[in-house]
Amino acid sequence: AKDVFVDAELIVQKADSAKFITICNENTYKKFLELSGGKNRENVHLVFHGIDAGKIFQGSKQEKLDKPLIYSIARLVEKKGLNYLIDASKILINENIDHYLYIAGPGPLYSTLMNQISENNLQDTVKILGDGNGLSNLDAMNMMQVADIFVMYSLQTQDGDVDGVPTVVIEASLAKKVVVATNAGSIADLIDEQTGVIVPQRDARSLAEALKM
Repeated sequence: AKDVFVDAELIVQKADSAKFITICNENTYKKFLELSGGKNRENVHLVFHGIDAGKIFQGSKQEKLDKPLIYSIARLVEKKGLNYLIDASKILINENIDHYLYIAGPGPLYSTLMNQISENNLQDTVKILGDGNGLSNLDAMNMMQVADIFVMYSLQTQDGDVDGVPTVVIEASLAKKVVVATNAGSIADLIDEQTGVIVPQRDARSLAEALKM
């Protein structure tokens, strides 16, 4: 979605000259049409992306942990809202709700998030797996299997950057996990109040309340 919402270049020219363009989520599709003249175009198609469900959960399973596991797979960048997720974990600990929060993903905010974990004395509760380098898909999916709740706390940033439908939300749904998410970007293409739990953006307290349910 970033190449439409933030780094859009030559949209009209691309729409006029391309034989076909496919866009995988409704929010970006609508924005592209708006930027390309505000009308439907026969060569621009909304094609939802999917994954091969038979290939994502392979290999040995992790053992179930001794406390409920809240899990997020996300790049360590602003639009993934991980600082709010860590704040929500602190709220739960303050209310004597014992749990683990594991985050898997690479990104430039690794040091910032590790400092936040340390400053809140959450080292025994919150872990960023892979030391900021992320995990292999196999390892990330193995951990998904033992998670109790999956969180995708996406934000729309000030410069307009926002998710489409993160593939990992599809994977979490296929794994039959409770999904807690915001309505940022096009997540509502997949997750709504019938298929998951929707919480407001930039509100750690509301996120913590949702995680208690």
